[in-house]
Amino acid sequence: MKTPRILNILVVEDDPDDLKKFRTLLRGAGPKELTGEEWDDLAIAEATCQADADSMVREAQYHIVLLDLIYSLKPEQGPEGEYQGMIWLPRLRSLQPEAAIVVLTAHGDVRHAVKAISDFHANDFVEKTESWEQIVSHIRDAYTGVPSFKQAEYLRHEYWRLLRSQALRVYVGELAKLIRQSRNGLDNIARTLESGDPTSVTDAPAQIRSASQALWDGFLKEINWVTGGVGTSDVASSPPSKVDLISDLIQPLPRLYGAEVRISDTTKAPIEISTYPADLRACLHEVVRNALEAHSETVEVSATREEGGAVITIRDDGDGLSPEVAEKLFEKGFTTHPDDPRHRGMGLFIASHLMTDLGGTIDVRPRDDGTRGVVASLSIPDLGGSR
Repeated sequence: MKTPRILNILVVEDDPDDLKKFRTLLRGAGPKELTGEEWDDLAIAEATCQADADSMVREAQYHIVLLDLIYSLKPEQGPEGEYQGMIWLPRLRSLQPEAAIVVLTAHGDVRHAVKAISDFHANDFVEKTESWEQIVSHIRDAYTGVPSFKQAEYLRHEYWRLLRSQALRVYVGELAKLIRQSRNGLDNIARTLESGDPTSVTDAPAQIRSASQALWDGFLKEINWVTGGVGTSDVASSPPSKVDLISDLIQPLPRLYGAEVRISDTTKAPIEISTYPADLRACLHEVVRNALEAHSETVEVSATREEGGAVITIRDDGDGLSPEVAEKLFEKGFTTHPDDPRHRGMGLFIASHLMTDLGGTIDVRPRDDGTRGVVASLSIPDLGGSR
């Protein structure tokens, strides 16, 4: 027997009148008009507070989510709430990666709704005062645009493979150094054994175990750094994890790139946020690599904690950024090295997609202190906390 094809819709709205309105609208329109596809039926789930919404999106996958901007965290707090929908949106996108998310807003909230789309990866927004025909049109357009988000997930995997390929020489060098250090240690143990020193036989087993453990620990550290601590097939689907921007992402940069990359003295205290470390690391390395390829003598990296997340800033003293290049910087296939087959114009294009998926932004502009070069900023929200 054929399994019924059900269109699953979640409405997050705490106003009883608006909730009734959208329930009637969805039922009246029907699944074919809402999506342009054939369905056997539609199922509407409703959440009036953040606690209920959190539970629902963890238990089921929805095709469409209608998300109010202002509602309460808990039922007992009543109808008055803050911009909880805006706060929750990055997390919602990570839990419902293939859903069409449509933000519901009153006239006064249009600015926030636009920000929800530009910064936090909603598909569209609907003013509650629009006609039902217009609202249905918005929902249908949002649903048909879902494949673009699947393409973004593909780009994330592609970029992570590209990053590993480009960084392979660096990591092989680090592993070779570990092996060389372990070999030197074992040679020293062998020499003491050959010398006839009676204590060497007693001490040798512990020394060999120590050298072996150091090699293994170093190997695991390098591998975990490359993979972000997860298998590459899990990068896009795993939940956000805690990462210290300073020790995990920024402090290793001089070791990997050499003296050209310096860490600002202001980068000292840990800055822990919940994010997708592999994606963020890919974006950071793409910006640093571009700075070095722009003939920079010095690339300075710093990080600051901001409300709801953090910002990583990369300043260089390279070739600078002309207005013509700035307009095309994030376009697919654009490169300032068209005759070099190693440059395919994909790096910053994919990095911008990854930052969007993280709920953040990437900005590259000329330095404003009168010096040569550019300044890049990665604005990263904390996906495990509140904004």
